Amino acid sequence: MASKCDKLLDKSDISHASQILGKMNDFRKEGVLCDVTIVVQGGRQYVAHRTVLAASSHYFRTLFTFNSKLEASFDVQLEWLYPEAMDFILEYIYTGKIKLRPDIAEVILTTAAYLFIEGLPEVVVQFLQEHLNLLSCFSILSLADEHSLDALKSSCSRFIRANFVQASSCPAFLHLQKNLLEEVISTDDLVVASEGDVFHAIVRWISHDLENRACHFTELFSCIQLQDIPRDVLINTVAREALFQRNSTCTALVQEALNSALGREGDVLTDLTKRSLTERVDAVVICGGNSGKYVIQSLKKVACFVPSDEKWFDLPDMPRGQTGHASAVCNGVLYSTGNDSCSCRVVQCYDTDVNAWGLRASMPVGRRYAAAVAFHGQVYVLGGFLHKADCKCVSSDVSRYNPAVDTWYPVSSMNCAREGLCAVVLDGSIFAIGGCDPDDNYLSTVEKYEPQHDLWTKVSPMFKKRAFASAAVVNNKILVIGGRESKHDSGILGSCELFDPVTGQWSLQPGELITARCAAGACAVGDKVFVFGGESEDDALDTVECWNAEERQWSTVSHMPFSAFHVQAETLCLPKNLVVK
Repeated sequence: MASKCDKLLDKSDISHASQILGKMNDFRKEGVLCDVTIVVQGGRQYVAHRTVLAASSHYFRTLFTFNSKLEASFDVQLEWLYPEAMDFILEYIYTGKIKLRPDIAEVILTTAAYLFIEGLPEVVVQFLQEHLNLLSCFSILSLADEHSLDALKSSCSRFIRANFVQASSCPAFLHLQKNLLEEVISTDDLVVASEGDVFHAIVRWISHDLENRACHFTELFSCIQLQDIPRDVLINTVAREALFQRNSTCTALVQEALNSALGREGDVLTDLTKRSLTERVDAVVICGGNSGKYVIQSLKKVACFVPSDEKWFDLPDMPRGQTGHASAVCNGVLYSTGNDSCSCRVVQCYDTDVNAWGLRASMPVGRRYAAAVAFHGQVYVLGGFLHKADCKCVSSDVSRYNPAVDTWYPVSSMNCAREGLCAVVLDGSIFAIGGCDPDDNYLSTVEKYEPQHDLWTKVSPMFKKRAFASAAVVNNKILVIGGRESKHDSGILGSCELFDPVTGQWSLQPGELITARCAAGACAVGDKVFVFGGESEDDALDTVECWNAEERQWSTVSHMPFSAFHVQAETLCLPKNLVVK
C-alpha cells in the first residue's frame, strides 16, 4: 500500500517548472551564470545558458554537443541575424511566450527554421496566416516556398489568385521569384478582369530588373490566355510592347490568336477556357435596412444601381433581413455584418461570381450600428452597440476578419467608444468618424487607425456633431454627408463636410442635400458620390442624390425600388449578364 509520502511525491507541479525557467530568464537578463555569448548583426551580443538553448534548439544542441570540450565562455557567431529578432527568439526559448508583430514575423520564422527551434515555426505560421494581406502575401508566399511550409503556401496562393490585380500592384510583387510568379499566373482559377491584367503584371515584373529578367518573358507570356484578349488590345497594346517586339516566339503566339479570331463576331475572342472572363460593369449594390419609421421591418431586399445609365436591377435577396448592419466589399465579395438585434453575430456575404449569398464565420460578439471597411484584403468592423455575455454597451472594440482563413481577430480599440459612426479608408489609414458615445452624446470627433502599427490617433474634429452620417472618399478627400446632431427629427442634417488629408482640416461644403437625411447608404463612383435612401423628418426615403465633386452641388438622379434607412451601399464590379436584360 502506497504511503502518504509516495502520493505527495507522485504529484507534479507544472508551475514549479515554469518558475524555474522564469528564474533562468531573469539570470539571462542579469548575466548570471551565463556561459555562451551570441553575436548578431552589428556586433551586438546576447548572453545565455547553453543548457537552455540546447533544450530548445536542435542547432544549438548539435553545436554544443559536437564541441564537447567547450571553454567556460563560448561565442556563437550569427552575424546575419537582426538584433530585434534575437530579442524575440530568446524570450520565446526561456518563457514559451512571444509577442509577434507583422514587421518582424517573417524574420523570426526564417531564424526559427534555421535554428530548429521546436514549436516556434508553428506559432509564427499561424500568426502570418492570421495577418495575410495584400502587402504581405507575396513575401509570405516566398518564405513558405523556401521553407516548404505547404499549408502556408497554399493559403497565400489562394489569396493571391483571388486578389491578383490588387496584389500585383503592391511593391512586394516586383521581388517575387520567377517560378512562383509562373505558378500563380498558370492556374485556371486566377481572378482577373481581363487577360490584359496578367500581361501588364508580367511587363511590370520584368521591367523592374530588365537586364536579368528579360530572358523569362517568353515563358511567362505563354501563360497568358491570348484567346481571351480583345483583338484591338492585342494589336494596339500587346504588340506595341518593346519586350514583345523583340521576341519572335511571342509574335507567333499573338499571330495565331489573331488568326483564330477571324470570322468571329465582334472584336472580343469568344473561345473561352476554364479561366473564362466575364465582362463586368461598375454598379452600386444596396442591401437591408428599415422599411419605415412606424412599421419596423428588417429588409432582405437587394438591388443594384448602374450609374452609367441610371438603371436598377434586382439581385438575390439576403437569406436573413438586416438593419443596423455594417457592410464592406473585400476581394470582390460583399460582406454584411451585424443587425439591429445586437446579439446577432451573423455574417452574410454576396459572391458576384455565383450570384448568391452565403454565410461566413460569425463575429466574436454581436453588434449593431457599427461601421465596416475593407483594407488590404481584410474586413475591419468598428465600434457599435455590443452584446456580450456580461453586458450590453457602446463599444470602442475593433475586430478584423481574414477571408483567407475565415477567422476573426481583435485589434487595438478606438480611443472613444462609438455607435452610429461612419468609416472610410484613406492614405493607408482607417478613419472612424462621429457617432454617439456611451452617454448618448453626439460626437464631432474623428480618429484614424494605422494597421502597420496597430495604433489609433486623434485627428481634427468636424464642425458638426454627427451620428448616423454617411461617408465616402472622392478625389482623395473624405466627404461626410448628413447624419443627426440630436435625437429629435429636427436634428437631421443636410450639410456636408470635406476632410483634406494634406491640411488635416475639415471644411463645410456650400451645397447641402436636397433632402436632409441620416442612416443613408453612400459610395463614390469616379468623381461622384451617390447617397441612397435614409431617414428624413417624415419617414424612410427612396431618393438617390448625387454630389458632383467639381460643382459641389447635389442633384436627385433616381429613386430606389424601395424606401429604406439604415440601408448599406457598396460599389461592386458585377458580371454584365446580371445587369443587362
